[in-house]
Amino acid sequence: MSAQKHIFSNGLTILLLSRIGFWSKVHRDKTPDSKYLLQVKDDSFFELASNSDYPIFSSSYFINRGEVFSDRINIPIADPECSADYYLVCLASEKNRYEPLFKHIHKDTIK
Repeated sequence: MSAQKHIFSNGLTILLLSRIGFWSKVHRDKTPDSKYLLQVKDDSFFELASNSDYPIFSSSYFINRGEVFSDRINIPIADPECSADYYLVCLASEKNRYEPLFKHIHKDTIK
């Protein structure tokens, strides 16, 4: 790992939402020397992110929806371990019942 890459990926103070599930372990494993400013409430996180220089993590889901901070630069994380696939599943016998939900999710999330 180059020195410059190390500077930008580990050892920084990072603003982070606290309820991010398994991503919390991924962040800690990948940036063990970083300090996290954990925020419980979304509105507190967005307020701090809008008014500070602390780096933040953002998912491609929100970026693709245009939910970005205008004064920040999004840098994709190329590590293959920092990717996840999500599936919405139901019983075949319930397919017709959930078809509208599947269409809605596909329309709003799959790019």
